[in-house]
Amino acid sequence: MKNKDTAVMAISFVVLNTADYLTTKKLLKDGGQELNPVAKFFIKKKCFGLLKIVTSILGVVAIYHDKETKTSTKTLLSVYGLAVSSNINQIIQQNKSHPK
Repeated sequence: MKNKDTAVMAISFVVLNTADYLTTKKLLKDGGQELNPVAKFFIKKKCFGLLKIVTSILGVVAIYHDKETKTSTKTLLSVYGLAVSSNINQIIQQNKSHPK
């Protein structure tokens, strides 16, 4: 059962990381700002996509090397879930204040 749980968490992480990338790109396109200083640096260097690929790979490796479904894996998923939620909230707020 652990392998199935690990696979689900790894897939969830990649989906959340991809959603973070897409929602961040949408926010930036519509005039929003990146709040994460690390991501902001990579965006300025035009390497944001590369950062997301690398963090996806590292996240999956970390999840598979977790001996059990530990707090670190759950925290990692929660952080990306919160980032995506924040991005979606900002997109909604932008759409309300600047309807097309």
